[in-house]
Amino acid sequence: SKNTLVARPAMGFDELKERLKARIEWLGIKVTKVEDEEYCLIPMGGVLPQHPQRVLGIGGTAGMVHPSTGFMMTRMLGSAPVVADAIIDQLSRPTDKATDAGAARQLVTEQEAEEMAAAVWRATWPVERIRQRAFFSFGMEMLLTLNLQQTRDFFAAFFSLSDFQWQGFLSARLSFTQLISFGLSLFSKATSATRTNLLRLGIPGLVQMLLVLLPTVTGYYKEDKTVMDKKFAHDQAAAAAAKTAKQQESPSASPVSQGGNPGA
Repeated sequence: SKNTLVARPAMGFDELKERLKARIEWLGIKVTKVEDEEYCLIPMGGVLPQHPQRVLGIGGTAGMVHPSTGFMMTRMLGSAPVVADAIIDQLSRPTDKATDAGAARQLVTEQEAEEMAAAVWRATWPVERIRQRAFFSFGMEMLLTLNLQQTRDFFAAFFSLSDFQWQGFLSARLSFTQLISFGLSLFSKATSATRTNLLRLGIPGLVQMLLVLLPTVTGYYKEDKTVMDKKFAHDQAAAAAAKTAKQQESPSASPVSQGGNPGA
């Protein structure tokens, strides 16, 4: 069980042991023997690993720890098949390319290796996940500003939300748009005092979140197209498809026979 939710700087182990002892006594639990002590410190928030890079990562090494909760298993297990598929797809590219060209498979160049690693990192951290993490980090910054009573009030509002919302937040299954809805619902469920605290104390974290979100709008990955580029490409493809369909629908000219009837 956690003895502190999130702290900056990290709380010392001696203080954590004192807190645990106080909780055990308050709960009326009598400890007869200590088998082992677990020293656990979960890094929360912070920056993502530099990506793309040639060294691939998943789990904690890929920055998948939930910044607001410290949870990671759901996110990691959900990402594992996606990352594995991306790796398989990239490793098979040289062979597929050689097969299509009817040539022998060539060794992968440094540039191709960089591109392959970058593609796997894009699968590990798609733009939607980066936006989601920015919201979670905003939540962490918010929790860091609350005192004990404010924290209790915050979680009273948090657990009054629907199971879909609060469970989805903890398990990192809500999309960014769903997280916006989650935030608005949380604000509406909170008491007036909690709303005031959220507005007063949440501004710095909100600014940080917006700074992280900005590159995801203008094109986080160099290879990614902007929304305008995608719309233009979609319109071009739709126009080409309509033109092709129109040509196929128009009747072809049939030969016309001239002259009299041979049987006349």
